[in-house]
Amino acid sequence: MKRILIIIFLIQVVIVSQVLPATYEEIKTLFDSQRYDLVIKETTKILSENKGGDKTAELYYLRGLSYDAVNKITWAIDDYNKAIKIYPGFGDAYVALGGLLIETNELESAENAFKSALELIENEPVSLTGLGYIRLMQNKTEEAVDYLKKAIATGKAPAQAYSNLGYIEYTKGDIPTAISNLEIAIKKNPKDITAMFTLGLAYMVNGDYSSASDYLKKVVDASPEDLEARLALAKSYEQLGLKEAAIKQLTEALKLSPNNKKITTWLNRLKTE
Repeated sequence: MKRILIIIFLIQVVIVSQVLPATYEEIKTLFDSQRYDLVIKETTKILSENKGGDKTAELYYLRGLSYDAVNKITWAIDDYNKAIKIYPGFGDAYVALGGLLIETNELESAENAFKSALELIENEPVSLTGLGYIRLMQNKTEEAVDYLKKAIATGKAPAQAYSNLGYIEYTKGDIPTAISNLEIAIKKNPKDITAMFTLGLAYMVNGDYSSASDYLKKVVDASPEDLEARLALAKSYEQLGLKEAAIKQLTEALKLSPNNKKITTWLNRLKTE
């Protein structure tokens, strides 16, 4: 009889634990463990029952981050806006919102979000980087440089700050500084293909075709249909005297652009030399 009562009690505990929503702290632990689907499930349960209390804004923010992590961008943006509506002083929510609005190419709204974040969090590096990117897209290079340098000066700038600044320096012909910033960008984010491509071009300008080919090959491996990268890699191989490797890249490039006379002429020249 005693054993039966213990079993019944345990069953009741399990049932109650399944019914009761998780606490904010438990959800935060789930988020830190990257269990995003569970975060979405538990926050939705709490929010649908209006049980968020003084953590409601934070719960919308966590669910927004989780939606962002599983690439449900529209839902993430909606949750960040809900968090901000509840708590207008939520600086981190403005930062996250600005980042996603850049992804959806809503640059004016992204700029407003980043500026709101900076009013709440002085010299917030992601917001400064985002504003630098927006100015770069608007061809306002000097303003872009100012924002990006401010982000880097915080010591907490993301890889994109170094990548975008390196790109600007490359276009201005400041190759040594460009290389330095692009190398930092790649160290911070080894998957930054754009930085690798620009760095490869910078090394080509410097006459370091060995380093150029190393980075350009990584770009081609990650993005086989990148015609510009293949042509730059072919040029680097040719300069290194690696004719067969250059021919291989040009052959693949011609598949991407079959009617390209310049590639055909270049390829035929290498084959007959």
